[in-house]
Amino acid sequence: MRAPTRPARRTAPACGIAIALLLTAPVAHAQPARSADRTGGSLVLVGGALKDDNTAVYGEIVKRAGGPAARIGVITAASVPESQDPDADDPDLCSNSACNGAYYAGLFEKHGAADAQWIPIDLDHIANADSDAVVAQVNSMTGFFFGGGDQYRYLTTLLHGDEHTDSKVLAAIRAKLTRGAVVSGSSAGAQIASGQDMVSGGESYEGLRDGSAPGYFDDPARLGHIPEGGFGFLRSGLVDTHTGAYGREGRALRLAADTGSARNAPPLQAKCPEPDLLQCPSEQSQATRRVLTRLHVFVSVRTQAVEN
Repeated sequence: MRAPTRPARRTAPACGIAIALLLTAPVAHAQPARSADRTGGSLVLVGGALKDDNTAVYGEIVKRAGGPAARIGVITAASVPESQDPDADDPDLCSNSACNGAYYAGLFEKHGAADAQWIPIDLDHIANADSDAVVAQVNSMTGFFFGGGDQYRYLTTLLHGDEHTDSKVLAAIRAKLTRGAVVSGSSAGAQIASGQDMVSGGESYEGLRDGSAPGYFDDPARLGHIPEGGFGFLRSGLVDTHTGAYGREGRALRLAADTGSARNAPPLQAKCPEPDLLQCPSEQSQATRRVLTRLHVFVSVRTQAVEN
């Protein structure tokens, strides 16, 4: 198959973040692996355009999933399903959920995982999100990777409609994260980790000019957001992806202002340009966020009043 391409403007993910000040963050060195007595797993969120030879990123995910014993579950429900891919029968040109799942599974094994498997959920197989057999597959994994595409497809395949409640598979992944697994994602797969007010689309110019609105819109320039958010793995902040490539800072600022995220978020947030990596211990561990990157990232800091 061909490597998954950079998403089109309509489907490329990004998010509003709580932000009061932008600054350049210094490069941080990788920390030691998580100690055995620390509770909770970790998040590894990638800005996008993840190349197949990026040993630093794939290696970090594999390390956190158990190194040579790592078993990675690959979720690619943000991709179109086979039924919507005109090249589905061509292994060199296909770009759909099943094809992309096999592609990433092969890459994780190439980068040292003992096993990597596609989790067979997409728009053609929504029922699998509540399949006991797929839950058992998830429970056999030590780490997970969410691929790119359109983050809204993750909402429609792994959550239950307007109730925004977990499917059995998502509940199992959430439980694995709590017990120490690593959950990772690139592009839309990073965006879906967000908590409330996840961006569903839009451009900076139109967003700054016209403001944001809740919902998912056909107009790719209209700044939209999902008030209930994504999967909420990172409830304390939202991650913006492809910032350097697409100039996403403007719409992030506008969404933060429109939704009050800057008032409600904790002091530190981050936005990752391609191909930067934001590593966040899970909410349970209460450890400090850090960035592993060869470039720079924009970090936003919310100023706080200090009483004397």
